Amino acid sequence: MTPERNTDPFLINAGVLHGDSLGPFLFIICLDYVLRNTMSPTDCLTLKYPRISIHPEDVLLELANADKIVFMENTLQEAEKLLHRVERET
Repeated sequence: MTPERNTDPFLINAGVLHGDSLGPFLFIICLDYVLRNTMSPTDCLTLKYPRISIHPEDVLLELANADKIVFMENTLQEAEKLLHRVERET
């Protein structure tokens, strides 16, 4: 269904093919959902820039790039708790 008109019917196969351009996009959406539901504003690292008045601080909940995610906590026990929360949400 499009804003202009209905299209001709076509078959829909379930699943995402390996190498499909939609796969990474769906993965990022799911990962973002999990991280937003797992992390709280108290689970953050605040980077303060005292000499830059237009952008005084950045708040990081996690660092994610491609297939790597870094969670930052103060103790090993806190890191384990965070990892288990992410696991349950996933």
